[in-house]
Amino acid sequence: MQRVGIAVRLRHNSGDMRPQTDGGTERMDASTLRLASIDALKAVLILLVVAIHTAQPDVLLDPTQLGNVLLIVLTIAVPGFFWVDGFLFAAKLASAPSLRTTLRTGWQRLLLPWLIFSVGYVALRMLARSPPAGGDSLRALAVLMPDALPRTIWFSLASQQLYFLPTLFLVRLIAVSLSRSLAKLAPWTILLIALTIGYSFHLWIGPWYTATVQPPGPDPIQHLPWGLGFFLLGVACRRGALGEFGAGIAVPTVLVGVAVVAHLQGSATAWHTFQLSYLLAVTWLLVRLKTFPRWLLFVGRRTMGIYLLHAPIALVLARCPLD
Repeated sequence: MQRVGIAVRLRHNSGDMRPQTDGGTERMDASTLRLASIDALKAVLILLVVAIHTAQPDVLLDPTQLGNVLLIVLTIAVPGFFWVDGFLFAAKLASAPSLRTTLRTGWQRLLLPWLIFSVGYVALRMLARSPPAGGDSLRALAVLMPDALPRTIWFSLASQQLYFLPTLFLVRLIAVSLSRSLAKLAPWTILLIALTIGYSFHLWIGPWYTATVQPPGPDPIQHLPWGLGFFLLGVACRRGALGEFGAGIAVPTVLVGVAVVAHLQGSATAWHTFQLSYLLAVTWLLVRLKTFPRWLLFVGRRTMGIYLLHAPIALVLARCPLD
């Protein structure tokens, strides 16, 4: 492989892939383009995640500017990762891993990192005497009192992005449990189920859970149906419900989504429609590209490490505005 800055073209020739320089980008043939598109999508999503945790209302942006930025970066950052996981899971529906295997791999790759980094971030905040994001007394108390450690970890009070890992673990358990049924369902049926779950969450499930449980932070149980909806959307796309990567329907969908948002500002239906439209539009754009910058694929293949380690850097950037 050439050094960074020199592209590599992968070409199959008698079963071999031979690197060729191509000046600045990485070009993939048809057999590897789909995976490259997924890596590029993951890179875009993780950059949006970092942007979410860096943006602060009292740093460089006024409230209006912050709202506009968050509309761009917040809408699909985490939902996109559930979509990607569902898209990749759909490729192995016929030979899905057992529930026991899913539990074991989920513990190793999701729950164990979640516990380790949750405790680590709690320790860092206690050493720095830094209250969690938001700074209210309840969250500060949760971090500084050892007997509240389980609550602090579960609700991701020390580092709010970590709720994604246990939520994804729960989503995968459900997906594996339903894998045989999903394999038998038509793609459009899976799509309908995904849309029903997604809209039901925004209209009824989410508001009811928030009012009833009143979680102090992101609750993996509350986010389970939310993540499952996007996961199943990824499954449906891979099965062909929206065509190859949603191509051919993403652009009209985003136009409809923008129209709905403009007509029904502030409604849960409009918001979720905009999420779906935005996600499909970004996916459609990436699959249309035949080449990708090497740095983008480099980032996309290392999203887990960036996700776990970016919080301290984002916190420093957020608290040190530029002069």
